[in-house]
Amino acid sequence: MPKLLMLDEPSFGIEPKTVHKIFEIIKEMKDQVAILLVEQDFFRALNVCDDAYLIEAGRIKLKGDEFLTSEYARKTYLGI
Repeated sequence: MPKLLMLDEPSFGIEPKTVHKIFEIIKEMKDQVAILLVEQDFFRALNVCDDAYLIEAGRIKLKGDEFLTSEYARKTYLGI
């Protein structure tokens, strides 16, 4: 079993039904292996992660629960 699984946009270009299955598998695996997930689907990523970071231009812009309360994240990334 590997110690780290790195996933870059596992939902990109994949049908929604399959994406749902992929993220179910990620949820199941996260107790067995460390996972580094890069994902544009904000809510789906937050649903499976223990720690979250928004990195812009090589710097951490937001982390953890700041995603849910940040006006910047809502306007820039969620269009809210």
